[in-house]
Amino acid sequence: MTPREILAAAVLAAQPEWTVKDYPWKPKQVAKDQAAVAVWRSDLELVNALELRHTLTVNLYVSRTEGADAEAEADDALDAVLLAIQGVPGLAWSRAERQTFDNVFTGWQITASGTSTNVYRQEVLAGSST
Repeated sequence: MTPREILAAAVLAAQPEWTVKDYPWKPKQVAKDQAAVAVWRSDLELVNALELRHTLTVNLYVSRTEGADAEAEADDALDAVLLAIQGVPGLAWSRAERQTFDNVFTGWQITASGTSTNVYRQEVLAGSST
């Protein structure tokens, strides 16, 4: 599984009533108290010959747009996503920024990252040893 798939699965496992997609996506609507989430890999960096850094973007959409109830819903949903990220070994969030998406949905855009072995190097080396 890719890092985006792993994170999307972790969010869905923690919040099974939410709609969670493991690719860039915008909902047509968000049901009350049932957030929607899109997760994708937005950046890939070669740290060194053996290691890759994956940067993931997480868009968190909530249903309410203004008032105290909207703020509580957004904060609660943010807490749930950040806890899901922290629960994935090797992954950590670095930024969460409040957003209004397309002047329709409120929510958060979260940046998370983690490292893995350089699978591309391993594949080349495995191919050259045959």
